[in-house]
Amino acid sequence: MKFLEKVVDHLAGSGLDLGRIAVVFPSRRAGLFFEHYMQQSAKLSKPLIAPDLFSIHEFVERLSGRTIQDELSLLFRLYKIHQQEYGDEPFESFYVWGRDLLDDFGEIDEHLVDPGKIFGGLETLAGMEAGDGIERGGQVRATFLKFASKAGRLYARLIEELAQSGEAYYGLALRRVAETLAREPNRVSEWEKIAFVGFNALTAGEKKLIKTLKTAGKAELFWDMDRYFTRDDDQEAGRFFRENRARKAGLIDKDCRWIEDLLGSGTKNISVVGTAGNVAQAKACAVLLERLVAVGKSAPTDSAGAREEHETAIVLPDESLLFPLLHSLPPQVERVNVTMGFPLRLTPVFTLIAAIIEMRENCRRLKREGDFYFADVEKILFHPHIQAVAGEEAARIAREQIDRNAAFVSAEEFAGSASPVLKNIFAPRFEGIQDFCAGLLDVLKNLRLALAEGREAAAADEVEFEYFYALFLLVQRLQDLVEASGVALELSTFWRLLRAEIDRARVPFYGEPLKGFQVMGLLETRALDFKNVIILSANEGVLPAGKTRRGFIPHEVRRLFGLPGYDSHDAMYAYNFYRLLCRAENIHIFHNTEHDEHGAKAGKSRFLEQLLFEYAKKNANASVTKRIAVFSARSARREPIEVAKSPKTLEAMLDKTYSPTMIGVFLECPLKFYFKEVLGLEEPEDVREHADVGAFGSAVHRALADLYRPYVGKTVTKKEIAAMSRRAREAAEKGYRFVLKIGTADRLRGRNFLYVRIIEELVAGFLEGEGRRPPCEILDIESDKYRSSVRVSMAGTMRELALCGRIDRVDACDGLVRVIDYKTGTPGSLKLDWDRQAAPGEARAGFVAGLGKKQEAVQLLVYFCLLAESELLKRSGDGARLGVYAFGSGGYRFLHKDRTDESGSRLRAGDKKAVRERLQTVFEEMFDKDRPFVQCEDDDTCERCAYKDLCCR
Repeated sequence: MKFLEKVVDHLAGSGLDLGRIAVVFPSRRAGLFFEHYMQQSAKLSKPLIAPDLFSIHEFVERLSGRTIQDELSLLFRLYKIHQQEYGDEPFESFYVWGRDLLDDFGEIDEHLVDPGKIFGGLETLAGMEAGDGIERGGQVRATFLKFASKAGRLYARLIEELAQSGEAYYGLALRRVAETLAREPNRVSEWEKIAFVGFNALTAGEKKLIKTLKTAGKAELFWDMDRYFTRDDDQEAGRFFRENRARKAGLIDKDCRWIEDLLGSGTKNISVVGTAGNVAQAKACAVLLERLVAVGKSAPTDSAGAREEHETAIVLPDESLLFPLLHSLPPQVERVNVTMGFPLRLTPVFTLIAAIIEMRENCRRLKREGDFYFADVEKILFHPHIQAVAGEEAARIAREQIDRNAAFVSAEEFAGSASPVLKNIFAPRFEGIQDFCAGLLDVLKNLRLALAEGREAAAADEVEFEYFYALFLLVQRLQDLVEASGVALELSTFWRLLRAEIDRARVPFYGEPLKGFQVMGLLETRALDFKNVIILSANEGVLPAGKTRRGFIPHEVRRLFGLPGYDSHDAMYAYNFYRLLCRAENIHIFHNTEHDEHGAKAGKSRFLEQLLFEYAKKNANASVTKRIAVFSARSARREPIEVAKSPKTLEAMLDKTYSPTMIGVFLECPLKFYFKEVLGLEEPEDVREHADVGAFGSAVHRALADLYRPYVGKTVTKKEIAAMSRRAREAAEKGYRFVLKIGTADRLRGRNFLYVRIIEELVAGFLEGEGRRPPCEILDIESDKYRSSVRVSMAGTMRELALCGRIDRVDACDGLVRVIDYKTGTPGSLKLDWDRQAAPGEARAGFVAGLGKKQEAVQLLVYFCLLAESELLKRSGDGARLGVYAFGSGGYRFLHKDRTDESGSRLRAGDKKAVRERLQTVFEEMFDKDRPFVQCEDDDTCERCAYKDLCCR
């Protein structure tokens, strides 16, 4: 029988008037289950007035007659007191330590510590610390000294004001109730009996309250204990019970209800499963749930309609696994009841609101109200929620900004938006806190409505709307508090306050008991029992949680005054863990086996280690197994992707005009050529605030073209070189602005300024080298007028392919025409085996693939093919030299027909046929219908490819 069922049976058979009984639980959740068991009890078959059910916090508030305020309200009140007592301090800095101060106040009252003594002791300690000369000026020390000197006065003023307004916080209300009842034990006359059910770790105030009522014959205690941990002095799960059983505590009688022997003798099937990673636990849990659903459907339904689903608790000590779990649930799971607090900072709506606040903060910092930084705008436009409600419009706006390469987006861009959400988010400006909050509330409301349209009520969606509502209430509450308190806050300070509150907030999910699988936090399981228990994240640092405590009171002082420490925290976790196992039959515990973000291996929880070490030895009816979960998956080996060349594809390729760049793409990777040139898939673009590698090279090209273009048809001497050198900075900046679309009104700052100076240095270095060389005649600069063709065999028919190209520079030095291509990167080899073609028995594909590393050489061959049709080559009877100027090495490199010839080589008019034959080999490979488009095998090439995600690289 479950613990709460036993309590129901006892009270039902006690002969008491249940309408005159109050039942107090550690949490409200236990009261919901208790109410259900009352409805199902055979001893309560007649209509009756139900007892009053309270959580301990609700019970104390009821007895105190005061309204218990939330922490945020108390923080604003305390800040006003601080201003009155100690002068102005920015709320932003007070906020940091004010919360910790309230935590200390609460614990002092909950444990009935004399405030005068502890604050006096802290002041004495602070004086000693201030005089010892150690770490003077440290931030931690400064904060502690501030706390110690102010705490007593702030505490007294806060208590005084709360008394006048009839308000309190839980610790203060508990102290007042415990002290009042100690003087007047018969003051509680509303109930004949008060049952305290399922408690374990009690504060000094709660002990005093319960003991007073027990001595007066008003209280009855129901303990949910097991001999396994109450009799063993080394078992921390029973620590608080042993303390409460001590004679001076006066809380536990010899015949107390109840100490059972469930863990030591009951039948238990315990499975401990290790998984590679946290999310893998959710996946493994989903597999287990699918099995449980199948068992439940095959079993006969009892009178209450109960099945395995509502007899199963999924306990998440790590709340961040909630959404991975919900999204991993198999379709067989029809109902899930989530009852836990989930951190709001882990929800998608938090990332959206955080992005909005960050965008507004940057507007203020950059002093550009109404102009939004595009990187911030992009985060919002491509947020999943915005994509769901305004995806097309968001994509259009992003595309327009990318086309303009605008680093800032005007609010006017969104003025005519069809989406109310986008209008609210990108309003021109907010005039104050109230205006900002109103806009943010509109965002949440409109976004919530837009997301709800067309959606089915799935479990994940219902949870999603819960945190929308929680965030809405938080913003509204903070807005009201700021207005009511009269605290003057800058909008920027309010933004930081809001982000901090969202980061701390937890979404309380309230579901209906006995409907589906119960997903709970560890604290929500108090006093509840389940047949099947599934615990995730049974790792140290999670179960129990790490040693983190807010507050300023040192550990030694806490021990001296009886305040709880880390050991108390761990003992509370231990009790909740072991108590949950008492009445469970099937227990599945998952833990992570992988390393954490710091490289340390995730260790099992100490509670889990205890089970594995000793439990099976102490209970002969227990079966404890452990294993590592292994998920079947496809082989990690990459399957090659091939795309056949259909007749339609080949015809479409014939209609294209081929540039050296296109040919280079094919040589680099035929599949990339298919994506880019055949399908026309555009590479992803973004707003460039500063130059990437491609843009940087384009800016260098543009600067040199602007300098040399006025001299086309003229001979450039040292005099002209000197004139160009004086314009190097102007040309560099002009070229950079042109490529990045930066207006002349915008000042170049940061990286952009540095990049322009680098381009200036490169251009100046190039011109300096040119000044040391003989004069040359500039024949052409950045011209795309060159056209030619090459023939290719297709299905037995010769077809013409059009060639084109833009040549960076054509000049004539010592009567020899030169074709020069500028390279800001590192060019590949320019040495060819001129006399080597694909041998008759050699695969032509292998020969062509070898050219993939010599794309610059093939590019120069295309330039020669184009130039051979022009008059420029005819004027040079000795042919032409083709090469690149490599800025990285600061020199020219020329095409070599023979790999062993280091003196350089030139191509003559008679080489035109040979060049075409070599290019024809490449095109025959490209148009061979029997050779599909395949992936390249160079991982470095794939790493920088824009299409690598399409081919799973």
